Amino acid sequence: MFVGRSSRNAVLAIFLIALMIGAALALVAVLSSTPPGAPPPPPLRVTLTSGQGVGGEPGMNTSSIWTARITSVTSKESLDSYLAVLKVNGTTVIGPTPVTRGTLGISGTLVFDFIETGTYCSPDPCPPPEGPDGLLDVGDYFRISNAVPQTAYTIQMISAATHGVLGEIVVHT
Repeated sequence: MFVGRSSRNAVLAIFLIALMIGAALALVAVLSSTPPGAPPPPPLRVTLTSGQGVGGEPGMNTSSIWTARITSVTSKESLDSYLAVLKVNGTTVIGPTPVTRGTLGISGTLVFDFIETGTYCSPDPCPPPEGPDGLLDVGDYFRISNAVPQTAYTIQMISAATHGVLGEIVVHT
């Protein structure tokens, strides 16, 4: 009889532990969910200005360099939250590639860069907090070098998490 009671106690103890773990998981799920009636967070959006050629001195070949500047973001997120795509006349030639400072990709002679702005000083650029901080912000921009005239270049900003398009612009050269 002593052995039987021990077995029942062991089974009861295992059952109670499992019940407590289940209750703890349910509590975590309830506490981490969005409360009823609370609005969902706004979707992340990025707006780019219309593309513009880069000016220069007479004789400089600046007609082949175009920029698209970030003009709004719904929240400042880390650059690694984004992917970028460059399409030429509707065909993807670079990306999706993680957004980082510098060259994002090269296709033939076409160069696709991302420039994160900040206050420039020596060293150039300044280290944070005055210089680039690793967050996508208004004023940061994409640069297309060696663009061909009469071509449509589409730049897309994509969420690295969902792969949804957050912003897009078509630059007509």
